[in-house]
Amino acid sequence: MSKFYRIARATVAFLSHIFFRVKVYGTQNIPWEGAVILACNHRSMWDPVFLARGIRKRQMFFMAKQELMDAPVIGAVLRWLGAYGVTRGRRDTSAIDTATQILSEGKMLAVFPEGTRAKEGEPLKPQSGVAAIVGRTRANVLPASIYFDGKIRLFMRVTVRFGRAIESDEFDFSEVMTSSERKRAAVTIMERITGMLVREHEA
Repeated sequence: MSKFYRIARATVAFLSHIFFRVKVYGTQNIPWEGAVILACNHRSMWDPVFLARGIRKRQMFFMAKQELMDAPVIGAVLRWLGAYGVTRGRRDTSAIDTATQILSEGKMLAVFPEGTRAKEGEPLKPQSGVAAIVGRTRANVLPASIYFDGKIRLFMRVTVRFGRAIESDEFDFSEVMTSSERKRAAVTIMERITGMLVREHEA
């Protein structure tokens, strides 16, 4: 974990503590070493911050839309935080290559299988990108969920859950992964995520 990331994580965690009431569950399920894909539903631009509240001992690397990465200041900060750009609306093989490299180095890759934010809260259909990464790297998947009522706003309650990891062997991929296997794996991952979504906050 880089020094800059450690400082940045502590800063955003402190800010989120001030501006939101975040409760985190399931941190015992987080692997603190080795390659792992953190897959979570996508509710808001704050999601990486909410996830970072629970992941204290290792750095997350994550995808960000290319428009943000191209912005001079924001792009520089995101790169320091471990983000890399993805061009939405078309298949971006360079993003898959970068994800593969990150996992080959035994790091944690955070992805949002829906590909875009579900602003109203109802989960969206998963894209096949996360399954393609699993098929290529055979990395385990750590499902996570973020829940809050309606649209994000300051001082609201947010619940973050980390589930038990999905072993890559559970997907039973062929040596050369087929399209149907990729779609089935994407659905399985999303079902694990949505299965943790609560419709009310615990006390």
